[in-house]
Amino acid sequence: MGGENTFDLPLFPLNVVLYPGMLLPLYIFEPRYRAMVNDTMQGTQSFGVALIAEGMQEKDLHVAPRRVGTVAKIAQLQHLDEERMNLWVVGAEKIEILGFAPCDDDYLVGQVRVLHDTPADTQSSVTQVDSLRQTFKTYLKLKLKLNARDPNSVEYQFSGEPEPFSYQIASLLDISLAEKQTLLELDDVSMRLTRETDILAREIEHLQELLKTHLLPKTQTLPWGGEVSLN
Repeated sequence: MGGENTFDLPLFPLNVVLYPGMLLPLYIFEPRYRAMVNDTMQGTQSFGVALIAEGMQEKDLHVAPRRVGTVAKIAQLQHLDEERMNLWVVGAEKIEILGFAPCDDDYLVGQVRVLHDTPADTQSSVTQVDSLRQTFKTYLKLKLKLNARDPNSVEYQFSGEPEPFSYQIASLLDISLAEKQTLLELDDVSMRLTRETDILAREIEHLQELLKTHLLPKTQTLPWGGEVSLN
């Protein structure tokens, strides 16, 4: 493999979407991925993480990744024993996987290239980021309230730069993997921020409806009059 502006990278298809700047803990036990980590530690200490397109995460030698993924840089490695390890990685560059094939140790090696997002317009992005930050706070408080937690118990420190901020928001949204992958694949920061604004509006409306149902007293009217509590 190889070509202009491309490079070879070990690949780890997972049922997770890794974003640039996101911290991801991994439990490694399969022989092929132990070999991948050991090989990686001897080289760049990086591999690619991509959402699974076909196959199963564990023990499936025919697993295939989606076209767009993220470089994962190893931040910490803990050997539990000879066959198990805990790994912490941080998302780095976004990549396009142009092709892939299994190596001798059965893990995939891809031919990849780095993808760059179109930057957001400086003036409009300031307003967009500030608005989205406030909307996310509303979303978070509703989620905490629904789970009977103090709405003020969690605070996040967000980047002031539109691109990393857009990925921080994407990583915190409780949405489907398919929708998370769509956010990763968007190649324009302003478009990603706009999509996240729409998603948050939808999710906030859904959470508000859930809270109404959750907080309403559950009662049943009796045939002879009056009500009985079902709580």
